Amino acid sequence: MLTPSFPTAASAARLVLAGLALVLVRPAGFAQTPPVPSAAALAASARVELTGDWRGGSLAGHAPARGTLYSGARDAAATWFPAIMNACPVRISFWVSPHARNTPAARVEVNRGGSSLASRMVDLSAEPARWEPIGVFTFDGAGQESIRVSRTGSGTLRISALKLEILDPRDRNLVWQTLILEDFSTYDPTTLAYNAHACKDVPETDPLAPIVARLGAEGVLPPVSPGLFAPDRTITRIEFTAALGRALGSAPTADTAAKSESRFDTGAALRLLARAAVKSGRPLDWARPPQDPADDNAWALALGLDQGSADPLRASANAPLTRARAAILLDRFQARITRAGPPGAGWALAFQDEFDAPELNRAVWSVSNRQSWGKLLSIRMTPNVVQQDGLLRLFTRREKVGDFEWTTGMVGTNKNFRQAYGYWEARMRYAPAPGLNNAFWTNPGKGPNGEPGFEIDVNEGHWPNTINASLHQDGLASLSKAWRAPMDLGRDFHIYACLWDEKEIVYYWDGREISRKPNTHARRPGPVIFSTAVLAWAGTAGASLADSSMDVDWVRVWKRADVAAEARP
Repeated sequence: MLTPSFPTAASAARLVLAGLALVLVRPAGFAQTPPVPSAAALAASARVELTGDWRGGSLAGHAPARGTLYSGARDAAATWFPAIMNACPVRISFWVSPHARNTPAARVEVNRGGSSLASRMVDLSAEPARWEPIGVFTFDGAGQESIRVSRTGSGTLRISALKLEILDPRDRNLVWQTLILEDFSTYDPTTLAYNAHACKDVPETDPLAPIVARLGAEGVLPPVSPGLFAPDRTITRIEFTAALGRALGSAPTADTAAKSESRFDTGAALRLLARAAVKSGRPLDWARPPQDPADDNAWALALGLDQGSADPLRASANAPLTRARAAILLDRFQARITRAGPPGAGWALAFQDEFDAPELNRAVWSVSNRQSWGKLLSIRMTPNVVQQDGLLRLFTRREKVGDFEWTTGMVGTNKNFRQAYGYWEARMRYAPAPGLNNAFWTNPGKGPNGEPGFEIDVNEGHWPNTINASLHQDGLASLSKAWRAPMDLGRDFHIYACLWDEKEIVYYWDGREISRKPNTHARRPGPVIFSTAVLAWAGTAGASLADSSMDVDWVRVWKRADVAAEARP
C-alpha cells in the first residue's frame, strides 16, 4: 500500500494484507538462473485479500510460529494474488490445519482475470495437517492469476498459507522457486503507507518523523516539495490557518486582523488552535475549562495544546514559528480535538482517567495478579502495571513464574465504574515488539439471571500495525475484523474507540471507522479493561519484547446526554 485506505461502512468487509516468504531451491546440475521474478519483485507485488470478518486462531499454521486465520462469516473468502510476471508452470498447494469445526467443503478456485482455470473441493476438517495439492497450472506471465478459497456449506473457513512451486517448463520435476504466500505480514517499514510520505530532511530516528509522515499523508501539512519537509522554514499565519482548516475538514473562521502580522510565533499559534478548538463543536468535557472562557492561553493549557513549563516549545514561544513547531502543534490538535471524542453532538463524559497522578487510583482500578487462562503464554502480575510520567504502562518481562516464561499486566475498573453503551476511547501505544496482544476491552461476564455473556474488544492489537476489532457473544459466532493501520503502531500514540448501542458496535481508529458489528447480546454494563498477553498468533516473542510496555495516555467513556449510563443490571 502506498497511500492509506480507510474502509467505510459500505466497504468495511474488504481487507488487504501483504506477506511473503521466498525460498530458492536450485536442483543439482542446474546452472542457469531461472527466468522468474526476483524475491524483491515478488515481495513488492504479491498480496492476500480477505473478505468477511476474520480473527486469529490458536491452531498451528504451516511453519513454527505461524498461526491461522478463521472465519464463520457466510461471505468469508481469501484470495491470493501471486503476481508472477513470467510464463511458467506452477504447482499450487493449500495448507490445511484440520479442526472438527472446520468446513468439510472449502472451494479452491484458480482464476486468470475473470475466468476460472479450475476449481476443487478440500475437506478442512480431515486429519492430518498437510499441504493439500490443488494442481499444476500454466501461468501466462501477465500476472493476472489469483487463487480464491471460500466455503460452500457449514463450518469454519480456516487459512494459513498457499504454496506455489515454480517449475522448469522442460522438466516439471525440477522446482525453480518455492513461493509461500501467508496471511501474517512480516514487519517491513517500507510497506507502511505513511512511510511513503517520509522526508529525507527529517531523519527516521527524529521524533518529528512520524508526525511529518502522518500530516503529509493526511494532507494537513504536506512537504514543500517531494521528499523535503523544510523543518526550519518559517510558516506564516495564513499558511498555518490553512493547515488548521485541513485538519478540521473545513476552513476555520478567518482572523482578518492578524493577516498583516509581520511575525507569527508559537504563542500566537497556540491561541489560534485554542480558539478553533472551542469553536469546533467537539466535546471538551474532559478538559477543565479556565475561569475566563475568553482566555485563549488558558484554554491552550487546559486542552494540553500547551504542555506547561515542561513543554520544549516554550523556549520558542516568541520566536517565528517554524514548520517543525507547526507540525508538532497541529499533531497535538488532532490528537486532542479532531481524532478524539464521540461523533456528533449530545454526549456527556461519564468516566475518564488521564493517568497524571503519581500512582494508579486503586479506588477505581483493580490490578490482576497471577492471572492467566487458556491460550495465553504468559501470566499477569501486579508489578508489571506501573503509572508514571502521565502514562499507564503495562510491562512485559521475561521471567519464570510457575509454568510461564513471560509475565504481563492487566488492569480493570472495579465496581465504581461500569457502563453499557456509549463511546469508549483510549489513546495508546503498542509495545514495539512481536508476540504480544495489546488489548483495550470490556467483559461483564454472565448476568445474574443467566443472561448471556459477551466481550467487546475495542482492539486486540499486534505489532507493528494489526488492529483486531472483535465482538464475542455467548451462543453466537465470534465476529472479528483484522485491519492493518498504515503505520507502525508501536512508534506513536493512536486513539482506539468504539460506539456501542443496542443495535451495533462501530469501531474507530484515530477517528476513522474501521469496522461495525451487529449487537445481539451486549446489553449489560461492563468495566474498562487494559491488558497484555503473549500469544502464539501475535508473532514470535523474543528479546525485543522483554521489558517493553504497552502505554495508555488516557481513557474516556462517554454516554448519551439524554439517557442513563447503564442498560440492564
